[in-house]
Amino acid sequence: MFCSGICRTLRRLIRNREGAIAPMVAIMFPLLIGSAALAVDVTEWTLTKRQLQQATDSAAIAGVYSLLQSGDVEQNTPTDHALIRNRFDRALL
Repeated sequence: MFCSGICRTLRRLIRNREGAIAPMVAIMFPLLIGSAALAVDVTEWTLTKRQLQQATDSAAIAGVYSLLQSGDVEQNTPTDHALIRNRFDRALL
């Protein structure tokens, strides 16, 4: 019932060509602002996710590099087994 009244009013505004632009703008402006705000938020979320992933990857590489440089690799720790299992190449460092 509520929607039918709004839909009827919108149809009437669309058909009426006399000064109907102001109500149409008033109806569409919040939608435009909301869409722009959502686009900004999604962009920020994507950027934050990318930065966190880059920091995680850098920390993992630094940890492996530190392990390889310390000479503890020969002790066969669980990390060493993970390196071997994942075929980590020392030449990448």
